[in-house]
Amino acid sequence: MSGLKDGIAKLDEANKRLHLHWNETKSLWTDSVQLTFEQTYWQPLEQQVRTTQRELEHLAEVIAKAYQQVNKTDMNRPGFQEARGSAEFGSHERQRRR
Repeated sequence: MSGLKDGIAKLDEANKRLHLHWNETKSLWTDSVQLTFEQTYWQPLEQQVRTTQRELEHLAEVIAKAYQQVNKTDMNRPGFQEARGSAEFGSHERQRRR
């Protein structure tokens, strides 16, 4: 799993835990201040987290497609197959991935 996908999974897990805690708190906190808090902070936060998750997933897809395209282009580059077996290729690839 890529770093971005790991981050998306961690955000999702944290969001689930936060929802559990909020639901527990909300069941005990039943006054007008709770309602104001929910409308002012909780609902906008929920929306922002959903939007962020959606955008991160889209970004992961775009990065994966770009990576595939770069690899496809590299394979078609003259000398790629010969260089692939050389020690220089491995060094070049490690530098490129940084």
